[in-house]
Amino acid sequence: QIKAWALYRWLTDEVKNMATVLPLVNDLHGETMRDRHWNSIMTITQKSFEKGPEFCFKDLLDLKLHEFAEDVSEVVDQSVKEAKIEKKLSAIRATWSKMPVSFDCSNPDCPLLGELGEVIEK
Repeated sequence: QIKAWALYRWLTDEVKNMATVLPLVNDLHGETMRDRHWNSIMTITQKSFEKGPEFCFKDLLDLKLHEFAEDVSEVVDQSVKEAKIEKKLSAIRATWSKMPVSFDCSNPDCPLLGELGEVIEK
């Protein structure tokens, strides 16, 4: 009998939506989210917002993320993968910036890389 009430159906829908949105909000709070990812969220939700100190939980709820849960999850996953790649690239840059690379210029038309044994080992 209570299930027939409009209020009951509305409340049930709100609870289901929150159950979907809250994990997304937690994921969006991650440090891997960059401006480009937030721009993707704006494109997905077709809503514009400023992500600054005024940005709050209500703003996230207004995006109706439950309607775009899979797409939002993909953006978050992408941000995590990109962060891992950025970290690895930074480590590679740091390593190679310290590596001495020499060239064999005995043939002026075609300089060759010098011995790479030590470089390859690292």
